Amino acid sequence: MPDAIPTAAIMRLARGLRVSRSVFETAFDEIGARHRAPTFMQLAETRNQIDPLPAGAERDRMDFAAAMERANADGWLVAFVFQKFSDLSAGVSDDARPELQSMVNAHQHFAAALDVTTGTMNALRRCCLILSERPDPNSPGKTIADELGSGFLIGPHLVLTNHHVVAGLLDPVTGTPKPDAVPLVRFDYHMGQRELVPPVNIRGSPDWLFTASPSVPGASAETAAALAGHLDYAILRLDGRPGHARGHYDIAAAPAPPAVGVGLELWQFPKGQPMKVVGNVRAPAPQGLGIDADPMPPRIHYLMNALHGSSGGLVLDGDKRPVAMHDAGFEAGALGGDRVNRAIPLALIARHAGAALTAELVRTPPRLYWSPGRALPILGRTQLQEHIHRAIDGRARIIAVLTGPDQTGARRPRIGRSFTHRVLSACLPPDRHHVLLIETSQIDPDPFVTARRIVGLMGPEARVELPGASGETTLDADATGVLVDRTVQALLTAAPGKTVWLMIDDIDADPIGTQWGASDYLVALYRRAVSEPRLRIVLAGLPKRLEGLGDLQDATLVEYLAAPPGPAELNAWIEGVLTRDMPPDEFSPRLAALLRDLAEAGLAAGDDMVPPGCPTEALARLLTRHAQKAFLGTGGAP
Repeated sequence: MPDAIPTAAIMRLARGLRVSRSVFETAFDEIGARHRAPTFMQLAETRNQIDPLPAGAERDRMDFAAAMERANADGWLVAFVFQKFSDLSAGVSDDARPELQSMVNAHQHFAAALDVTTGTMNALRRCCLILSERPDPNSPGKTIADELGSGFLIGPHLVLTNHHVVAGLLDPVTGTPKPDAVPLVRFDYHMGQRELVPPVNIRGSPDWLFTASPSVPGASAETAAALAGHLDYAILRLDGRPGHARGHYDIAAAPAPPAVGVGLELWQFPKGQPMKVVGNVRAPAPQGLGIDADPMPPRIHYLMNALHGSSGGLVLDGDKRPVAMHDAGFEAGALGGDRVNRAIPLALIARHAGAALTAELVRTPPRLYWSPGRALPILGRTQLQEHIHRAIDGRARIIAVLTGPDQTGARRPRIGRSFTHRVLSACLPPDRHHVLLIETSQIDPDPFVTARRIVGLMGPEARVELPGASGETTLDADATGVLVDRTVQALLTAAPGKTVWLMIDDIDADPIGTQWGASDYLVALYRRAVSEPRLRIVLAGLPKRLEGLGDLQDATLVEYLAAPPGPAELNAWIEGVLTRDMPPDEFSPRLAALLRDLAEAGLAAGDDMVPPGCPTEALARLLTRHAQKAFLGTGGAP
């Protein structure tokens, strides 16, 4: 509650007002109704019973003072003066104007300009329209997207919206998704044609409903207890991680909603229109709910316009911090009393989602943007990063990178395949993981030779653990039995406490003959990885799924590489590195610093063709060379 205004200041203001009695009464009763206060006439009659005065200017001023004294005692005088400043200031005396202005000043919060600017940009990027798709009866094979409501990112792959927004996609009995019912979310949906930033659609994942709390059943009264037990939210999983580049809100850190009379903003997609924002102030709850005294009520109410489609909209405070999610709009005669626009505090949703939400966010790996120890960006390969992190915790043991031929049937260039090793190194902390790289050109038909080369990657001393060849080097008993056991033992012994990742690269360049003894040995090694907690296999450049591992599909993750990273991957990288959570005016200096670092890295690499001390030339050559090799695939990545 704002600090009380001194009585002397209220009297000076009352005597200085020049508005008519009817103008003051209308303004006072409009704001007072939001606070369930007595009307101006009721307060005036009470005052006149104590100190009767004849009709006239003096009585008006004293009645004004009595009404403002009551508003001051109830804590909403400042809000009244702030919202009705233009009415009250008409013709006000010079003596009263400072009092009027001081009350207005007391109601206004100074917000940091950078916070407001950055918060606005964040909301633009993180809010989304929720849709559902259905077959187009007039165009077989095509779909129609129906607008359902609004939502916003609360994790790299999580969107928060109302339960009633997606209720039509759920079985009414079980509450689980209907078969083939998957939501679609649309980001960057704004007015006008925006060629550089078109709308982006992302479908929900197959297990898209993460957790939810239903709304109050339609036939039930909306009591405070009913609202507290029905938070009307749904957290949706997306088939992608847009929050890595766009950023996302941490609802567990959301502040409490501001007090009644303080400003709020609602970011929404009313009736499926492009994104809109409207602002006003928090209002008291309907009297029948009796929740105004609760510092964290199950709903907050406000005087902001909303329509069908606004449900799930983001509510920000004056500092552009997320505080609530829009829940429902105006409905006269609703059960429990007339319903005005309202929202659910995000802190309550975070508390209700609890440990499950925390665990989901913790297990979601961060997106990597740089190679460790090298000034080289990691573009694309997001699926590979996901696969690596799933394999880290044992949900998979084998990663296969498939690269089919191009349109002419020729072998594709590396398109970042050797980049796989760099991504592995970036994702795997060296204190807990050890990565080995062997190309298929080093695979010998003799399994014992191949085993020695693999183990030799750990160091010369590791080779002594391997048995000698039996003379029948292609016998399956040798290749798949003792030799595999000794190989795994040697690898794990040489890397105590670490998980060993064996990457076999360029498989399509130098195929491993299926008739080789080494082929049986390697397949047995792959199978061993499924049961060995500290061994993982990465196969890069497979032209098709590896034969002989069909029964290991549950333990194998596949990445399909068909093209180099394109504009979308480059844009996501720039967003994630340069623009996420940053004020717009920082983009240019951050880009300049990035380019400077890249140029200096080019000079440090000792490129003889670059004149010493010429970072611009180094930058030009570095970008050209790296774009051709790592991004476009010409000649392979460095």
